[in-house]
Amino acid sequence: MGSFETIQSPESLDALRTRVLSALKEKGPEDSETRELLLKWTLEHEALVEATGTSRATIEFNIERGTLYIEAGLMEEGLDTLESALIQAEQEGEDKLREQIIKKLNSAESAPEIS
Repeated sequence: MGSFETIQSPESLDALRTRVLSALKEKGPEDSETRELLLKWTLEHEALVEATGTSRATIEFNIERGTLYIEAGLMEEGLDTLESALIQAEQEGEDKLREQIIKKLNSAESAPEIS
């Protein structure tokens, strides 16, 4: 089976991700329109994850979701999501993903707070 990265539809998911990120930054996660966009983005990713049928795809999605939260300034949510992905990567023996997650965690934790 292919990896999550190779089967996604880059144009639609990238465009949707951009809209979600913008909405999170401008309106925050409590805004109803933002929640709807985030839910749509999540459901589309989950459908792709399910189509691959691999735990690696799930881990990659959680890395992407954690990264999105961090980029939006939602550090706690982002770090929690990345830490969950790290646990799963360790349990699944996905060493390359584990290293990638650790780098993202270290980078996020050393980044200055955005106010």
